[in-house]
Amino acid sequence: MLLTLFVDPPFLLFLGYLFACALPLASARPIQHTRAFRWGLATVTIFNIAAMVAYLWYPDWMWMYIVHASEWSATVHFPIMCIAVASYYLLFLWGFDWGLRRRLRNAAYWPIAVSLLLASGVILLPVLNRYLSVGSRQEFQTGMAITLYQSPLAMLYNIAIALMLLIGGCGFWLARREKG
Repeated sequence: MLLTLFVDPPFLLFLGYLFACALPLASARPIQHTRAFRWGLATVTIFNIAAMVAYLWYPDWMWMYIVHASEWSATVHFPIMCIAVASYYLLFLWGFDWGLRRRLRNAAYWPIAVSLLLASGVILLPVLNRYLSVGSRQEFQTGMAITLYQSPLAMLYNIAIALMLLIGGCGFWLARREKG
């Protein structure tokens, strides 16, 4: 069994990799001052906010019902959330560095971007029934969990996805037009 924490890394690598593909190759600026990096970071921040809200609302779901996370104290949840956010940003940075290195070598970079995006879906397949059922561990085990689409997460994820597409799409477009 996988946790949602294992489902997210390919997508975060994809975001970093994708925004690195938007960098002008002849940029004289430090990477962190480029539009590609900043817009990518904004997109990942939206993802992180949605993930942390989901964790606060449905901790058992975020652990795919393997543990009774809803019974843990705040002193347990807080460090886990901090580690998750830090690791999500690190995955973005790793993907960004990976994409940048491929671009600098003039290697084909789009096949890897598509592969990372597809990997997100493939990793989700073994836990799809758990991913689509939202509630506590007890609700999941007794068949009382609601579907993802009926849960408050649906609205949260719809807003996050819309913002990520808008900000990420506009940011990618603007970064592609940045001069070195």
